[in-house]
Amino acid sequence: LGTWDPDLRPSAPVAHSPVPPLSPDPAVLLDQVGPLLRNAPISMQRCIGILRETVSHHERRAPLTPSSVARLIANEGLEVLVQPSKHRVFADADYSRAGARVTDDLSPASAIFGVKSIPIDLIRALPGRTLAFFSHTIKGQEANMPLLDACVESGVRLVDYECIKTAGVSEGGQRLVAFGEYAGKAGMINALRGLGLRLAAQGYETPLLDLMPAHAYDSYATATAALARVGQRVTKEGLQTEVTPLIVGVHGQGRVGQGALETFAALGQDVVKQVDPAHLASVADAGGDDSLSRSLFVTSFGPEHTVEPDPPRRSFHVGEYLAHPERFRTVFHKNLLPYLTCLVHAAYWEPKYPRLLTAAQLAEDAATAGGQPRLRMIADLSCDVPGALEPLVRTTAVDSPYYLFDFHAASEVEGSRCTTTLDGTPECYKHYGNFAGDGVLVMGVDILPAELPRESSEHFATCLEPFVPALADTETSARSYHDQLDTSVVGGPKGLPRTLWSSVVTCGGELTPRFEYIDSIRAARGRETAQAALQSSALTAAAVAQEASAAPPGLLGSSLPRAQHAHSTLAPRAPPLGIASSRSTESTTSAPKVALDPEDWHGREEVVLSLEGHLFDSGLINTVLDVIEEAGAHFELRHVTAGRSAAGLSSAILAIRASSGQLPRDDGVAVAVAQEEEEQVREGLPPDARANGSADEVDASHTQSMSALLSRLQDVVDITPRARASLAAIPKAPEERDCRSLSAAPGVDGYLRSPPHPSPSQLQQQAGAVSTQLVRADQASTQMIVARAGSRVFAGPVIPTASSRGASALHCHTFTSSSRPAYSAGQRPHSRVTVLGAGLCAGPAVELLSRDGLSSVRVVAARPGEASELCNALGRPNCQPLEVDLHLSAVDTRTSNAALDVLVEESDAVLSLLPAPLHPTVASSCIARKVPLVTASYACERMRALAGEAEAAGVPILCEMGLDPGIDHMSAASLIHAVRARGGKVTGFASVCGGLPAVDVAADTPLGYKFSWSPLGVLTALEQPAAYRCPSGEHVQVAGGLHLLKSATRYGGAAGRDKARRWAENRSEGMENAGPWGGPLGDLFNLEVLPNRNSLAYEHLYGITGASPLFRGTLRFDKWASALAGMKAMGLLDTSPSLATLMKGSLSDAGAGWPDLLRALGVEDMQAAEALAGVDGHRAYEALRAIGATRQDELVPILAADGSTSPRDALCALLSRKLAYGPGEQDLVLMEHTVDAEYPAPSFSGEGGGVSNERLVSTLVVHGDKCPGDTAPVAFSAMARTVGLTAALGTRLLLGTATGSGHAAICGGVHIPTQPAVFEAILPQLEMEGIRFSEQRAC
Repeated sequence: LGTWDPDLRPSAPVAHSPVPPLSPDPAVLLDQVGPLLRNAPISMQRCIGILRETVSHHERRAPLTPSSVARLIANEGLEVLVQPSKHRVFADADYSRAGARVTDDLSPASAIFGVKSIPIDLIRALPGRTLAFFSHTIKGQEANMPLLDACVESGVRLVDYECIKTAGVSEGGQRLVAFGEYAGKAGMINALRGLGLRLAAQGYETPLLDLMPAHAYDSYATATAALARVGQRVTKEGLQTEVTPLIVGVHGQGRVGQGALETFAALGQDVVKQVDPAHLASVADAGGDDSLSRSLFVTSFGPEHTVEPDPPRRSFHVGEYLAHPERFRTVFHKNLLPYLTCLVHAAYWEPKYPRLLTAAQLAEDAATAGGQPRLRMIADLSCDVPGALEPLVRTTAVDSPYYLFDFHAASEVEGSRCTTTLDGTPECYKHYGNFAGDGVLVMGVDILPAELPRESSEHFATCLEPFVPALADTETSARSYHDQLDTSVVGGPKGLPRTLWSSVVTCGGELTPRFEYIDSIRAARGRETAQAALQSSALTAAAVAQEASAAPPGLLGSSLPRAQHAHSTLAPRAPPLGIASSRSTESTTSAPKVALDPEDWHGREEVVLSLEGHLFDSGLINTVLDVIEEAGAHFELRHVTAGRSAAGLSSAILAIRASSGQLPRDDGVAVAVAQEEEEQVREGLPPDARANGSADEVDASHTQSMSALLSRLQDVVDITPRARASLAAIPKAPEERDCRSLSAAPGVDGYLRSPPHPSPSQLQQQAGAVSTQLVRADQASTQMIVARAGSRVFAGPVIPTASSRGASALHCHTFTSSSRPAYSAGQRPHSRVTVLGAGLCAGPAVELLSRDGLSSVRVVAARPGEASELCNALGRPNCQPLEVDLHLSAVDTRTSNAALDVLVEESDAVLSLLPAPLHPTVASSCIARKVPLVTASYACERMRALAGEAEAAGVPILCEMGLDPGIDHMSAASLIHAVRARGGKVTGFASVCGGLPAVDVAADTPLGYKFSWSPLGVLTALEQPAAYRCPSGEHVQVAGGLHLLKSATRYGGAAGRDKARRWAENRSEGMENAGPWGGPLGDLFNLEVLPNRNSLAYEHLYGITGASPLFRGTLRFDKWASALAGMKAMGLLDTSPSLATLMKGSLSDAGAGWPDLLRALGVEDMQAAEALAGVDGHRAYEALRAIGATRQDELVPILAADGSTSPRDALCALLSRKLAYGPGEQDLVLMEHTVDAEYPAPSFSGEGGGVSNERLVSTLVVHGDKCPGDTAPVAFSAMARTVGLTAALGTRLLLGTATGSGHAAICGGVHIPTQPAVFEAILPQLEMEGIRFSEQRAC
């Protein structure tokens, strides 16, 4: 097991009884283990079962071999039960010799392993077990839904081998448990045999006719020996001139393709000739050369040979093709097809890629060749129907693997298949049936590995074996699904590695969150089936009625009731896409998931929808618009926002309408309406009634039609699970109604939780208590900004989005300022707050500031739609979004900015969440207009230079009101203040802080880290030097970059405490754990700590002169610094040279593949990385591989037109795409202070009483809300909450609302929150928001 990657495989095996040294020889191994354990008692605690395969008599594979069983018994202490089988390639006696028990009864087993489908009755007979096999259910395959239902009903933990993939950030990871190259090996044997049959049918007998099907050989070695004999005959006898040169082309260079090439090579080196695709034409046109008839040629090719850019360009880049296949067109039929005798297709294909070969292209090639193309045989080893090859119209069976394809008719030639009679003689395989006609022979067997059962099973068992102990662990399986994930790497319980945990389809009687989409697929299919049945019955009834109306009177009178004679149909006819008839009083389709109140749609000609999710990479947006167009409706995209990373969600606001105000009706409905209008005319109704009918009926019909269309759109969303999308209708009156969410993505609970904070529903209730008459902003203010500053300003009414099920934040389309309601001056709240910036931290800040209705909050952002998105999510009438591009300068802070000045002048306080370099400019404007300012950034030199002006103007500017800096200042100052209040002195101080992923996210995340904003800030901070003081008083200076990363030390645990003891050599007894490398967080989490900039500056700032140690550090999960150090050594954190210089000519317009960049840096593979940076290089390369940097289709972006993009820029772009927080993922904020204090001890002798020592440890753990896509309508990360809430409370403090005095708590000047007037007011309110420290004291 030592050869397996520990990050992908289960942890070390459990303890077991010692056994003798095991032989590597399988036969000896079986003899060693069998007698030791054959008679041991069976315990379900450590017992697994192996099923017999019953799907097909051709299925002879086994998930575990006798050798695997012997190792599991000896090394893991497992009991193994094996069902007897006459078909299995391994004899029952072999398993018995290995120590297994051969029995039909698998009930003692806790985990049961098979290959293909398990009988449903067996599933029901073994409830609560773990079942592992290829279930073929994850695409909602209808035929296997009864099996899935049985797993759910029986509480089975279903593990699908197909889903066991490399851990990482992508759902498309590499499969870890598969039959690998054996599909290619068996496929090539059968392809050569089929070619021999096709040639023989056309009158050319060749040595290839000697080959039998792959399944007819008792082993792969026997098959390759037969191939060698065929090769010898070709060398000796040669081939007919009419079929030479015989060229086999293999498309695909993965494991299947490599297996096919390996098998072809078994024909012998004397006969096999490898040809470069570029030289095929010269080989094919050679002619007359006797060596051609005594050779078999093979060529291997990939997309660089089969497609070209469209329009053609100078260079082809495979990475660009894989990322943007729509930019390419196929050229296989021109460049390669004319020269191939046999095509073996072994490449992955999706509909987004161009098709490799069509029937029309074959026909064109045949016409060019004079009627029959050179291509005689196609073997599609991928078996995709429909797929890359149009000639594969169906899959084929093991005993009937071929059929003839007529490329003129684009169909299978009837009667061309040939079924083999297995009588055991080689001659029985030479019957080629009707393979002589025009066309091409096609093979598409979909269980090719089963034809080499022994070798493929051995390979499969080698892959599966390391996972078996974890699946057999009953302690893990007894926990809930969410608790089964192994989080031991970050201090949680042991369990399933993410590779296994993500492959669990059902558990505990329900689908796991990752596979809940299957229910949506089934529901959509059920609605479509019901609709089709309804349409069918309606058409049948219509035909009967038509016949009845045409029949002579009385002909059908005895068979149809009179009531049915009175109507034209027996059942209502369903219009296209399920849109209800306008004559129906009830919809004939299932109710949509969004409730449509007629009040929402009465008198409206359009419906406005919000669509959110991965709209573009999944193609969902195009499908939705196609469905709307097919329904005959019109749409208008009002607003579109694209996700900012691969994990980010996109959104769209679209309006649906018809020119008549209603969706179109089908012909049957039109006839019915015409008949009704005719009746109205006869009854003398007024013209408007004759034209429009009953207003109530028309409006009801419109609502039904819209409901049906929305239901269809919801079906489209449901059957596109990779989009992770939600659909919501925006009602008519946003001030009075909530949007109804149609779906919500699942999430995962965290390991630790902070105390509860107000829930989104509670926040909505608080907001609802505020009068809707509150003023958001004076309309004249906006007009003044437009007039005086000339900036673009868009404000709009807020659309609330709360609902019982929750919804993600909705975008609001852009309104003009005139659309905002006007309010009288007497309705204005008493405080006006302007928030500059609408990024991640702005949400919690705006929520708190607007919560009690005492403030109107203007949210200003330059990016279109960003401010509206935030305000719409909160749904509060006292929040106003403004789009203003302020064009602030980070250098010139004195020049007046008209737009900024107007915003400040119209405010009672300003909260700036802009980038830190822009704060001095904002501060200058605030000082000039005497408006308080709060920022969350460090007070830089330019900001501190404004202190005198601010003090003179009486304007308080409160900086560093975030997490770090911010909460760290206040909590540390509070502890130090408490020590002094008791007459003590601080003798040592250490503070650590980190923003990290939650443990369940970090457990399977490369680097154990994710980014909620640009990675550039994190990477830049690594270049900053650090300084701190040891307990001995020694000052330590650490240079930035590699030196800083190398200084990382384990925080807590044995290693941390050992470091602390070495630090504390000069401390008094009982304080041996002194120092920053201990504390409760280190026992809870697997952490490391790096020094954070200049800790010595805090000696004066906190008033703790002489404190030793004096240390401030940054927390990361263990090994983070090592991986970053490896990347630093590789040059990936360098800002020069540019990629254009580094990569020279390999950088195309579309970019280059990441492997190209790594090679340019001298890192071609893992060995090179280890040679460059040792274990750091190993960890760095592993992380890069996990996020796709070793894949050629992962492009290095060109971020600068002049080619000045640096390696660090490229790494930032990659990390922001691959390591962004996804739906349902939480973050985590950790902070811990350690304060050593001494107090004078009382003396009873009149002499000095000495001192007493005390240690105070204050710990903060905050989990964020789950990201958008959870059930909460507003979700904030832990980082956003700790920063945003702190800044907002600081703003309220300056307004006087936090103290209740109505006056600011601090005077004019530039301040940080270390004074009691600040932290004594803010910390208790943070506790009310769930941001609460826990404290421990030790003497």
